[in-house]
Amino acid sequence: RAYALGLGIRGRTAIKTIDDDLWTAVKKRGFECERFRLHFNKKLSVKLRDREEGVEPSVLIYQTDLCESLLDELEKRSEHCNVNVHYDTNITQVDLINGVLKTNQQEKEHYDLIVGCDGANSIVRTAMDSYSPPDTFQFTLRKLLPGCFKVARCEKMPPLLDQNSVALLLPKSAGVTAFVEPTVDEGCCILFAGKLSDVDSKS
Repeated sequence: RAYALGLGIRGRTAIKTIDDDLWTAVKKRGFECERFRLHFNKKLSVKLRDREEGVEPSVLIYQTDLCESLLDELEKRSEHCNVNVHYDTNITQVDLINGVLKTNQQEKEHYDLIVGCDGANSIVRTAMDSYSPPDTFQFTLRKLLPGCFKVARCEKMPPLLDQNSVALLLPKSAGVTAFVEPTVDEGCCILFAGKLSDVDSKS
């Protein structure tokens, strides 16, 4: 949830399936960017991608801001409908046959639509796996990846980088790469990635 997502053509198309106003509301919370630079050191950098005429850029947006904008629009548009938003509530059990779910509040509720976006250990997706024909899903093939990453959210882009470009920094000696994304209000999001020991020792 801490780092910024890039909403490209697939994300934009999915949101615009509702209407253009929803996409406009989401886009306001993010930063439009189509430029990408690869930095090997202070003197050597390569421009891998630049702005193209007629091509709508991706929108870099924090997951929390994306969810907040969608939730704001949902509440605004359902003012006269029967829509209730529950916070601090986790799904603990799903009955896909009868359309019933159970939460950590010990409440059983019927649902009309359920979406499995509840993380790597998803209760919803595990239920889908259990209720589906064999070999339909392969959620059980999970393994721990060898690397790790840490996130920094900054109020300003580093001054030596292009303020309107995504940058990948590949220093030879540090052992940790940095992925820098410009974000809304002139800020930036930096993802430090590397081996667990390297990231811990340099954090």
